Amino acid sequence: MLELKEYKIEELKKYFQTTSRQGLERKMERYGIDYSSTGTGDNRVYTILTIPDPLRVYFVFDLNLDPRSDFTKARDYLYYCLNDEEFSKMPFEVQERRIREIGLNISRQTMSRIFHWLEQKGYLYIDKANSVYYFANKNEQIFTDEATYKKAWREYWERKRERKFLTVEAIDLMRFEYGGVARMQGAISVNGVYKSEMDLLNQLIIRSLLSEKNF
Repeated sequence: MLELKEYKIEELKKYFQTTSRQGLERKMERYGIDYSSTGTGDNRVYTILTIPDPLRVYFVFDLNLDPRSDFTKARDYLYYCLNDEEFSKMPFEVQERRIREIGLNISRQTMSRIFHWLEQKGYLYIDKANSVYYFANKNEQIFTDEATYKKAWREYWERKRERKFLTVEAIDLMRFEYGGVARMQGAISVNGVYKSEMDLLNQLIIRSLLSEKNF
């Protein structure tokens, strides 16, 4: 993470993924970073004075989020994933409805994209040992327990194998008897290997939200 301290020019070139002094300074200016510098060439030293949006800098240069992303949506979605245990166990379609009830506009496609970005890097994963069970019918979810979930699928397979029901017939019966199709959803969880990185991300998210008057 970029901090308010002195850096050698080569350290900052590596962090900002550039090979020239001009490219480095353009990137810092693009992100509103205020700095001073002394020395020349490879001996040049920069002092980082202010970082107006440390979360955005962390997203892009520490976690490699696409700079064209909607940082506000990424921040808001990850806040609930990392701080609301109930929310972290919801399927994306339920998360989308809950987010809209809060007054935010984040589609399930965007949520899925944000999650999979961190999942591919190994920071987050779906913990199937920490799952919720529900019956889904269009936009409705009826939450249940593991025993009922397993019973519904056991009946489904018995009907297909022993009573020769068609798939659509067996699913329709499940919908009729339970109100929907049985599904299991594991919780979005932090990979312990990257706990410190995710703890820092969460701190930056909370600071960013607290800086806004409407939070």
